Amino acid sequence: MRISLPPPSPVPHGIPPRGPAGGNVVLGKWVPEGATLLVHHTTVYRSPAAWMHPDRFAPERWLGLRVEYRDDRRDWHQPFAYGPRNCLGQNLVWHEMRLVAAHVLWQFDVELCGRETGRDWLDQKCCIVWDRKPLICRVTPVSR
Repeated sequence: MRISLPPPSPVPHGIPPRGPAGGNVVLGKWVPEGATLLVHHTTVYRSPAAWMHPDRFAPERWLGLRVEYRDDRRDWHQPFAYGPRNCLGQNLVWHEMRLVAAHVLWQFDVELCGRETGRDWLDQKCCIVWDRKPLICRVTPVSR
């Protein structure tokens, strides 16, 4: 089953840094003092310049096993920001997400309830954070 990707970040925008005093050159472009600098997560995470089939839900792209995804720019994926102002708790969050996902997938089978349920899930409102619609799933215990 193929599912469209959700918006990749819980926040539609990062905390934009400002151009340094006096301005500076960033990636060959002049950035004046006080200019807002921001890399928009959704734009980068769906860019064909970085990803093969950017709108496809393809967890195998992260495993490095499929030749199809060998040229994906996985280093462009920076959900916790980058550099000296990145998230202090990111390592804890990564471990916690892996633990929760492993526990849920070990204990339950998860499936979407009907085709129409997730069809327009990407059409969501946002202001400061995404106002997500419900994604209705059926969760049944794994029989052992």
